[in-house]
Amino acid sequence: MRPPAGVEQVGNLEVAPVRFEGKELFKVAAPRVRDRTNPGDQIPVELRAEQIESSLNPGMQWLGGRELRRRVRLALERHNIAIGKPQQDMWYRNTLHLMSQNGSSTSDTDMGEPADLNR
Repeated sequence: MRPPAGVEQVGNLEVAPVRFEGKELFKVAAPRVRDRTNPGDQIPVELRAEQIESSLNPGMQWLGGRELRRRVRLALERHNIAIGKPQQDMWYRNTLHLMSQNGSSTSDTDMGEPADLNR
């Protein structure tokens, strides 16, 4: 039996492309399935490629969202538009600064400038 369209047969393996947004990312290979109507415990390579494609979507969307947020932040900074920062970021930097000034730790509620870690 011949493999379905889009699946190549290479020796004892079948190879199918994994695509995202119409672009081929890579190819996945699996042992050849002789009877596609009753594959038993074998997963046909085209189904495996579909599983991989569906698991890629959330991760790629997350990366796309992260890139969008980065571009928005850079555009705001370029136009001198101030945006808020998480308090956790401020507390961490202030603690580092105070530790570098007197060599000992102080409380997280003290305020100060970010530490110069290049000294």
